[in-house]
Amino acid sequence: MERSCLWYIRNLNFFPQLTEAQQMDLAASSKMIPSKRGHKLNVATTAGGNAYLIKEGHVRLLRAAEGREVAVDLLGPGDVLGLTPILTEDSDADHAEVLDDVLFCRVPARILRELLEATPGLALHFSKQQGLRRKTIELRLIDIAFCTVKVRIARLLAELAKKFGEDHPKGRKIGLKLTQREIAEMVGSNREAANRATLGLVDAGAIEFEGKNIVIVNSDKLAHEAQWDRPWQNVS
Repeated sequence: MERSCLWYIRNLNFFPQLTEAQQMDLAASSKMIPSKRGHKLNVATTAGGNAYLIKEGHVRLLRAAEGREVAVDLLGPGDVLGLTPILTEDSDADHAEVLDDVLFCRVPARILRELLEATPGLALHFSKQQGLRRKTIELRLIDIAFCTVKVRIARLLAELAKKFGEDHPKGRKIGLKLTQREIAEMVGSNREAANRATLGLVDAGAIEFEGKNIVIVNSDKLAHEAQWDRPWQNVS
């Protein structure tokens, strides 16, 4: 069954502070945009004219750091891409890349600004979201500067298990298929080093592979490898 923009706006709780009439007006001003894996959006410029509500699929934010491209955050259903330029005229990243087939709801920046001005609670809600996203990005860049590749990957997997995890008979499966190259780019490493570190987590009994998915089979061991006392609570 094909679902409308209004269905997604209601059910993914993008804008919990909006009235029914505001939700309907927003849906009428929006357009469904499908996007294939590998497609890139220039967040710093393109998103300044539009915001993209992620309805299905996943997107990663990419930024140049220490001479290589680093994925500084992952967004999924219920997240909004391109909000930062609208709120602050700044940007979280240089561009965004689609990780798996995505369905966006494209909203003109003008419409979103009008909603933010008319609904103070909504502006506060998004400001808090953006603050948490900025903190996540800052911590990831600090990890790249000071932590080993193995520690970085352990922390990344803990974060992904919290954000995109699914119950699994052996523990918690990350509901997102990632290549070794993508994992490497998310921790600011090369593919070979990331592969060795990931296999080290397998040998430590923290994770297992199930096809292209990763299953956290022992969260305590993963927390130990991430150099945390507890596995999920320390991930913002």
